[in-house]
Amino acid sequence: MFARQVWLEVLDKVIWCSFPTSWDVIVDALSDDATAPRLLQHKLALVASVYTIWCERNRHIFTNAEMPVSQLVKSILTVVSQRLAWMHRKKKTTHYGVGS
Repeated sequence: MFARQVWLEVLDKVIWCSFPTSWDVIVDALSDDATAPRLLQHKLALVASVYTIWCERNRHIFTNAEMPVSQLVKSILTVVSQRLAWMHRKKKTTHYGVGS
């Protein structure tokens, strides 16, 4: 339930409400070119969510500490935002020949 709550909030924040919320359906959607995410923002949100939820699960198991859903969502969105900004800067510098 915790992971689902985080995932639903992330989907809402990245405006991706049509993507599945059940892990089995997510895996099926990723395997199908017609339903796999196309936008970089969505791909990053998915990867960052899976990794962050997995880390939080381990932290909870081994330290019995738990982060609030809102804090995890904020962390995921920060990672997505930073990566998108980095990609944008990289593309801009490569476009002008500075980064190649």
